[in-house]
Amino acid sequence: MMPIRQQIRSNFVALVSLLVALSTLGYSAWRQERTEDNRTQRAAAFSMLQTAEELQSVVDFAHYDGDRTAGNPIKGWGKVLYLRDLGILMPLRVQARVRAVQTAWQRDWQALPQDEAAVQRITAEIETLRTEIRVMLVRLQ
Repeated sequence: MMPIRQQIRSNFVALVSLLVALSTLGYSAWRQERTEDNRTQRAAAFSMLQTAEELQSVVDFAHYDGDRTAGNPIKGWGKVLYLRDLGILMPLRVQARVRAVQTAWQRDWQALPQDEAAVQRITAEIETLRTEIRVMLVRLQ
């Protein structure tokens, strides 16, 4: 039986190859997981941008056109809840902006037809959310 040092020396290339193979496998798995996370966040972000625009349209129709169909607050609630649901896939900064939109909507939706300040508060929160989503998209790796 050979001593352990001699076994290591004689199998050095095999040991280094094993170490490289394990490292490569680990990195590959990590990179694939990261790529999938980015894909998920990117898809959610584009859907959130579209939904934020749709919510803004509900606000505008309710206030500026007085259109009870296109500016229906029930539609608005649906958009807000969809944003909230997608927000769980996003970084914390985007989640905070989604909560701010939901709070503004909850506080001001009833006043939309007649209160310009309510419209401005909701619009500001929607725009801040959209900005944060765009920043997040740029930062994806």
